[in-house]
Amino acid sequence: MEKPLDLLQACVAASKTDHQARTGVNARALFLSTECGEVQKEVLRLGGHYGPLAQGQATERIARELCDVIWNACDLASQLGIGLDSYMDEMLRKNAIRNFKEKT
Repeated sequence: MEKPLDLLQACVAASKTDHQARTGVNARALFLSTECGEVQKEVLRLGGHYGPLAQGQATERIARELCDVIWNACDLASQLGIGLDSYMDEMLRKNAIRNFKEKT
């Protein structure tokens, strides 16, 4: 049975344009970093930074940017020959016993 992240990686690979297919790992890593910055910007906007934005608009914008992060992460992993599912299983087990504390 195919696992969800393996399936997502396959969907990303199938959706790539010719131009995106020629993008190497260095460029993809930069795109991923840029998209993470876009998520942070939208979260800050939700908190009132960068001007007012309605809750629904902010949520939609964050969701779109998160999808960009996921797409770029899946593509980068595929280019590096990494199947994310086995690593996600490990991360889930590790996080189940981890005590997360918010830094102030």
